[in-house]
Amino acid sequence: MKRFLLLVSFLLVFPTAYGTAIAKEKTQGLSLEEKIFEIDKSDDLSKQVKKQKFIQALEDSTDEEKTEYLEEVGERVQNTLSEVDVQLGENKEIDLGMGTTIELESSDVIESTEDELVKTSGYDFSKGNVLEKKYGARRFTCRVSVKSLGITLGSLVLRNHYTVGNFGLKMRYASDSGTSGIDPLMIITSSSTSVPDGKAEKVGYDMNARGSYKWKLGISGIYASFTSEIYSTIKLHKLNKKKKFAVVYQNYKFTE
Repeated sequence: MKRFLLLVSFLLVFPTAYGTAIAKEKTQGLSLEEKIFEIDKSDDLSKQVKKQKFIQALEDSTDEEKTEYLEEVGERVQNTLSEVDVQLGENKEIDLGMGTTIELESSDVIESTEDELVKTSGYDFSKGNVLEKKYGARRFTCRVSVKSLGITLGSLVLRNHYTVGNFGLKMRYASDSGTSGIDPLMIITSSSTSVPDGKAEKVGYDMNARGSYKWKLGISGIYASFTSEIYSTIKLHKLNKKKKFAVVYQNYKFTE
């Protein structure tokens, strides 16, 4: 019986160990870019293992390889993300190559005084991204995430805290809550928010918030630095004071 249990245990552990050993063998003697490609296409590895191997590949690479890799990623970020427009409910994923992607998403929820989230009805895309919003406090969240091999390295977040009422739309405040990075791969150097225009009192008017971020990607003291901005727009399309709801249009622009 003991032999049987040992055999079963070996068979359960062996595939993972075998897959890890094969992945390690495959990446030996390869360039950093080739190693990342091999790790990315290893379907038998979990995200956590891929993350560990990605970090190890960066740490094991020469300073020249790190610099070349980060310069390549930096150039692709700047060329691809000069300005990206994202509408409410729309998710975009931009492949920068070399295992790196940028994911852009947004959401809008009811926000109670206790900051509890209440699910809203679905988006009616036949009318664009507009949605009837009852009077009260709401939160429009804009999120830009940097991923490598499917693993989120960090996110830049702009939260628009606003209220719908007889007055139209009013931005209570903006925040960067949720902005973070996984040290040492992605470091948020600084982040701040502002509200250039905090009211939309008439149909056709809009209000805006801005998030400014300085961040960097890298490891072992070698980094590529970025300065990015998220600029949101919430526009009043319709205001029904009798039934106490508004129809709004929401989007944001991400620039690097």
